[in-house]
Amino acid sequence: MKFHPIFYKPYQIWWAVLAIICIIKFSVFGFPDIYENENYGYIFWTIGILLTGLIFGSVFYLVYRLFSKKWNNRIYMILVSILTIIVLATYKPQVNKGWTPLQEKQLRLGIIKQSDMMGLSQESKLAYIDCVIGKFKKEYPNGILSMSKEDAQSAGKRIGKECFKGIDKVDMKWTKESEELLMNYYINSKDFKDIPIERKQNFARCVVDELKIKYPEGLTGKVPKNVWNEIAEICAKNLQIQN
Repeated sequence: MKFHPIFYKPYQIWWAVLAIICIIKFSVFGFPDIYENENYGYIFWTIGILLTGLIFGSVFYLVYRLFSKKWNNRIYMILVSILTIIVLATYKPQVNKGWTPLQEKQLRLGIIKQSDMMGLSQESKLAYIDCVIGKFKKEYPNGILSMSKEDAQSAGKRIGKECFKGIDKVDMKWTKESEELLMNYYINSKDFKDIPIERKQNFARCVVDELKIKYPEGLTGKVPKNVWNEIAEICAKNLQIQN
């Protein structure tokens, strides 16, 4: 299949320059505000702008051909380039509209995946998901897109720990993720803030190991206070022996 000459050398460089200009514009000002609930990226919008410029440029070139009987690929490419720049310069960029259905859906899917790895039961999972989304929307009303990737990850870890702690009835299987969650809970507990990190890690590891011995199928409901005290005493003695 043979394409029009403007898609071959030397005009390929023109297309590359136009694509780079599009990407720079998107990076600085954002994507066009057309599909507000869709999260399209650089490739989609770059192709879209170039295609729009090609269509409008072709219309103007056909008008030009009414007065000129010769094909002129250079004029054609110049018209396409001019119309592409005009479209790029005049589109209305997206603005931050806070939480959209798509943002909440994406966040919910991520939390569901995380809760599945944690081994939470359906009841605990629903409580955990609602808590995380609720806290995110309350603390970051402008939406998750207003946050950097690093800030979103940091907030996710913090809120996840808070919501896990707030679940009235913990019901989960033992997985790598659920063990890590429990360990982090103890490591970051205010009760152990003055203890060296290595000792906190050893204590947390001991607590999780003891819980797995007492509840090999996982945690169901609240662990009785006397069991917590017993495990804490065992792990405290183990740390004394190690030191």
